Amino acid sequence: MGLSFLLAAFALAAVPAQAQNVEQKIQALEQELSQLKSEQIELRKDATAAAAALPTFTYRPGNGLAITAADKSWELRWYHEFHLHIYNHLDGEAEPGGKGNVSTNGGRAPSDKFSTGDLFLRRNRTYINYCWSNCFYLVRWGLDADTGEVIGTQTADFYVNFSKLNPYFPDFFVANPGGQSARYVSRSSETSAQVEIASDMMADSAANNLSHRGVGLQWVNVPLGSGDFLLALEATKIGFSSAGNNATVGTGGGANAVPSGSNENADNTDQWTGFIKAGMRPFSKTKNKWLQKTKLGFGYQVNSPSLSLSSTTRRIRLRTMDRVGRVDVIDIRNIGGGRHHRFEWGFEWGVGPYLFRNENNLSAFKDEFRSLTGSDPGTAKGVHGSMWSLGNELFLWSPKGVLTGSGSTPHSVQIGWRFARSQASCGVAGCANNFEAVKRANLTLREWDLWYYIRPGLSVGTWWNWWRSSNTDLDTQDAIGCKKKPNNINEGKSCDWHTVNLGLRLNF
Repeated sequence: MGLSFLLAAFALAAVPAQAQNVEQKIQALEQELSQLKSEQIELRKDATAAAAALPTFTYRPGNGLAITAADKSWELRWYHEFHLHIYNHLDGEAEPGGKGNVSTNGGRAPSDKFSTGDLFLRRNRTYINYCWSNCFYLVRWGLDADTGEVIGTQTADFYVNFSKLNPYFPDFFVANPGGQSARYVSRSSETSAQVEIASDMMADSAANNLSHRGVGLQWVNVPLGSGDFLLALEATKIGFSSAGNNATVGTGGGANAVPSGSNENADNTDQWTGFIKAGMRPFSKTKNKWLQKTKLGFGYQVNSPSLSLSSTTRRIRLRTMDRVGRVDVIDIRNIGGGRHHRFEWGFEWGVGPYLFRNENNLSAFKDEFRSLTGSDPGTAKGVHGSMWSLGNELFLWSPKGVLTGSGSTPHSVQIGWRFARSQASCGVAGCANNFEAVKRANLTLREWDLWYYIRPGLSVGTWWNWWRSSNTDLDTQDAIGCKKKPNNINEGKSCDWHTVNLGLRLNF
């Protein structure tokens, strides 16, 4: 009995001691766990801070790859265009034997005539943008390595973007070449059904277009009411635009032809061009689907190109847009001195999957004397050229359903059709350069397009061009297969010919 009592008393005394030891161990474990949590939080903070200090990588098809500093102190962006065309001429003959001049700048002579299956790298261009201080300072540079051209600079310009301080402040730029083009309303080379720019049908070598030298101010997409506007003012060196040859069929080649994009006289003359472009999207911020895509714009250039450098400084040409088998319908050169004016304007409207585009341009020369020496005054007064175009685009289908889709929606199907007409007149005197019998002409295009968008930035398609020229000279008739018999001497007849082309567009 006494022994039982002693054992029970010992057990009762030991239980509190054991419980106390367990509690102490739990407290020690809790302290260790709390310390580990604190250390993990600190490590996480350090890792987050380190990650935040690393540059960020972003990619968007068509806009390229951007590497941006965490504090936006600098950014590097790279993107690339790769557009491959296959030209197929349904008319004319591929065999040699016709008449005509041989172009000295790589163009196709009339004796070469047309062919099918011609591969042409329409665009092979890489672009790099560098910017600092949240892109307050920006340098753009682009390399052009298309088929048939010497590798050279496509774009090189420097911007100070004062719009970063206030959206109503202008951006200042220096371009060599680069800067603004005169077209506010124009097709997109990436997502439009139409492949080429309509204004290319009336090429004006005295106008500055894609690549030129100059300085200017621009206001881009500045808020205005329910939309936004663009305004660009620029003073540029006179330089040749894209009025040069590239695989020309017809009699417009010749020894004086200037390669496409050449700025041969830009550093050798004190002649300047005054340039202004204005455009607006008045309802871009509204939710009204009938007005949201409305767009209109206007561009104007004025200059007085020098006669002392080349007969092609002052030049108007009507030509087709197929880069292989290109046809010159008329080529007006040696226009003479005096003021040159270039106007471009356009209108765009769309709703849902449909888009309509109207483009126009007009070039006029005041001819004070004909020859380069000025010894033959006033023999070519009234030289002018113009172009107008009506383009339509419609997305037929996408995985979202009928009459849906976009250039950024995979598996979208797009169709397009366009009517365009250009015309030019030599004025009082006849045209030189083997077009002496042609004093005026016009060129008409009927175009049908079909494109399939595999993914954003990648599409394949086909387009059919139906060309018609009026008042066609004999050598050009022979080159395009319009003159069917050797004794056909119908100078100035109307001619039709067709091309069905294939294309691949890749924009990284």
